[in-house]
Amino acid sequence: MLARLGSGLALAAVAALALVGCSPPEPVATDEDLLAEATASLNSFYTVAEQQFERGEARPDDFSGIATDSFADEYSAQIQDILDTGATSRGVPSVSAIELTGRDTSSARFIVCLDATSVETVRSDGEQLTGQAVAWDAEFELAPDTAELLLSNIEVATDQSPCNL
Repeated sequence: MLARLGSGLALAAVAALALVGCSPPEPVATDEDLLAEATASLNSFYTVAEQQFERGEARPDDFSGIATDSFADEYSAQIQDILDTGATSRGVPSVSAIELTGRDTSSARFIVCLDATSVETVRSDGEQLTGQAVAWDAEFELAPDTAELLLSNIEVATDQSPCNL
């Protein structure tokens, strides 16, 4: 009888939450889900950056839904500074390895190996540079309205071992 009473109370609690406009908490994303979403987000981010180089103009709004507003502003300004020097860049780096290094309820951190060997940059003085594989520390925030990962920072990692360097 206590078991029936307990399950009845649980159902009543869920019903009460629904009546007042609340819903039970969403299930927490697994590490595998976060890895897949971060990989997809980084691939989208660098595809957008490539489009900005092709167009010759950087716009923060292009990163909407991929990066936080503040990081989109910062990164677009960096791209525009490069474009303003007359440099060009073609190609999109790809994620070749990724590891979750930390997470909490509002953010996730990763070390990422980006393979940029397909990226060619020509500096304003005509010097051609070919990309290489580099490890990065990437931070993401969870979008409050969609719970999607938004890139909030990326910096060259001090530990380059994820790229076997």
